[in-house]
Amino acid sequence: MPKCSCIRNNNYDFNLNVYSCYSLIYTDLSEWMTEEQYVIPESYNVEVTSPDGQKAILTIKTDQANKITSEHLYSIPGLCITDGVYCFKIDNCQDIITKSKAITCKLECRKDSLVIKASSDEDWENIKEIESHISAIHSQANIGNFTEANKEYKFAKKLLDNLNCDC
Repeated sequence: MPKCSCIRNNNYDFNLNVYSCYSLIYTDLSEWMTEEQYVIPESYNVEVTSPDGQKAILTIKTDQANKITSEHLYSIPGLCITDGVYCFKIDNCQDIITKSKAITCKLECRKDSLVIKASSDEDWENIKEIESHISAIHSQANIGNFTEANKEYKFAKKLLDNLNCDC
């Protein structure tokens, strides 16, 4: 009998770290079924939809960290990875599972630039407000609330634009 590869209870999970604005590190954390008729796959496919709606199919290895670059996402090497909410979708034994994650590398770089120049209480209040919006972007994306995550993103970007803060 052929063996299947399924994630237990559809608990698709992964860690996504921003290594730089040019690459991400995706590590599978899913709990794979290991009973007699199941096997943990060496790799699986993930459909990634970027904030602009562009789709890419990535082959993810289950036993190692996977580097993702703009070449993987947009078929163009050497670009910064676009900020925004990304959707990750897999087929788990004919159940489609989606998770969303926010990438805020450019916003955080701009915020860090503000931190370096901060010299007043007002600067630090602005930094705290921007940090809270960036945190909200990630929280809203993690629960799949694209609309609110995008509102938070636009608000944080507008604050940084108003402060003439760039990276």
